[in-house]
Amino acid sequence: MTPSTRGHRRVAVLFAGAAVASGLLLSGCGTGQIAETATKATAINGVNLESPDGAVSVRDLSVPYPGVEGYPAGGSAPVEVGLFNNTNDPVTVRVSAAPVTDEDWATVVGAETVVIGGSEQTGPTPSPEPGTVEVPQPDPGRDAIVQLPANGWALFSTDDTEPLRVTGLADPLAAGYSVNLAFEFSTGGAPLVVAAPVDMPLTPAPRAPAEHDEEEH
Repeated sequence: MTPSTRGHRRVAVLFAGAAVASGLLLSGCGTGQIAETATKATAINGVNLESPDGAVSVRDLSVPYPGVEGYPAGGSAPVEVGLFNNTNDPVTVRVSAAPVTDEDWATVVGAETVVIGGSEQTGPTPSPEPGTVEVPQPDPGRDAIVQLPANGWALFSTDDTEPLRVTGLADPLAAGYSVNLAFEFSTGGAPLVVAAPVDMPLTPAPRAPAEHDEEEH
């Protein structure tokens, strides 16, 4: 049993019907519109679940594989997910960071916030005045509140100009780990807490070269 499907969490409905599969081919941050990235492959180990009342389907929730180095503690990581409104009325979805509890697996990582857009500080840049530098201020982004139109959807990927991001990671986040997220729906019900897994690489990571004793014997 993986951290994202452990028994103490709300039961997640896991299935992949033809309609869902075709829906996940629609990539981008728009709502209810086909994007140019429609042919891109989806994550290989994303989580699928439903809101408590079935009004919203959460599809292919995952964190893209970051390479062997992982995402550093204190940093941020993109989140890929599709949100589908199954009703004839608009629905609002709020995504936030969920605290890690004693019941969570050791591979579950906590975070501070979940935002849409924004950027991290990348380092000082030269100033127009000689001998000085300007330190760029990071853009914190905005609260991850998503408005879904009636029977519409919103999809987030790393190709978006304003991606969905989890920030302030409490620990390093690498393949085999997950980050705790909470989904709240305007249709009611308790927040849905789920561990979003980091994608596994399609090919094994390169092995470090073996060390050889260069001394002559």
